[in-house]
Amino acid sequence: MSFLVENQIELSLALLGAILAGYQLGVPLTDRFIELQGKLVAKDGQAYYRNTLDDAYFVTFWVIAFTLIRAATMKYLLGPLADQFQSLKELSKRVRFCEQLWLVIYYAISFTVGMWIMSTMPHWMNTRELWVGYPHVELTYRFKAYYLMSMGFWLQQLYVLQIEEKRKDFYQMLSHHLITCTLVVASYATHYTRVGNAVLCTMDFADIFLSGAKVLRYMRFMTLCNVMFGFFVLSWVVTRHIIYGILMYSIHSESLLINDSPIMYPDESYFSPEVINSFLVLLGLLQLILIYWFVLILRIIIRVVKGEEAEDDRSADEGDDDDTAAKSSDKKHD
Repeated sequence: MSFLVENQIELSLALLGAILAGYQLGVPLTDRFIELQGKLVAKDGQAYYRNTLDDAYFVTFWVIAFTLIRAATMKYLLGPLADQFQSLKELSKRVRFCEQLWLVIYYAISFTVGMWIMSTMPHWMNTRELWVGYPHVELTYRFKAYYLMSMGFWLQQLYVLQIEEKRKDFYQMLSHHLITCTLVVASYATHYTRVGNAVLCTMDFADIFLSGAKVLRYMRFMTLCNVMFGFFVLSWVVTRHIIYGILMYSIHSESLLINDSPIMYPDESYFSPEVINSFLVLLGLLQLILIYWFVLILRIIIRVVKGEEAEDDRSADEGDDDDTAAKSSDKKHD
């Protein structure tokens, strides 16, 4: 693992370079890593795509690409930025600063793109349209690319979780990532991509503020950190409990609307009580983890009200006096 961590830029660059070189030379199969597969007959001047097993190539490409982009961004962009702050001279804090700022960048882009795509589709601000016309076999190029890239990101997060400094809630985070990956893959395979898009946007939004608050804390901008933390708490409650609950209700009840809709692809329909309940179970387990984390958030709120700093209870390496975490981080990232 240490070899992979120390050489992740070089290894991922070599893999991507080989794929791109093969693509340019016309090597068989390499086009599947670069181009979306499953193209349907174009209509209305727009090409549509369906899911196919060959999508695994495209997802694999983006797992590798996100590994390269993350590592290169942290090393060549965020690392030099961290050097400008005296509070980030300790290596463990410098690494965590880069990790969290990278997440701010990713989640901000992912949320913006996801919302933009949703705004062009029938289910924009209308949960009933999540189900009308199911199964949603025909996907636009940008929607399919967005969904598969999101899948690549979350699968890559399983690798990231193994190389980052372990936190106190490592197993909860691992469970969160595994459930998220299962939901993204399963929703894509069963054509529940509209509700998947809504859930992804719902989950992305609060993480922008969470990681943003951590970045400000590492920079010692404590007033801004507390303000950002306030926005985070508000966004967390609204998106991860209220809107999340609305989506779960829609899955449980409004999904019955498909019984009144003409089905263009009856052989592609995975609608059944068993499938719906499976998704609800997974989303329910994810909500239990979110509730556990919200209890920790409430503890932080109590500290802030008392005039103390907003510090994440989940992190094992964010305290100023945590020498053990600092030494461990030095060994991992030096």
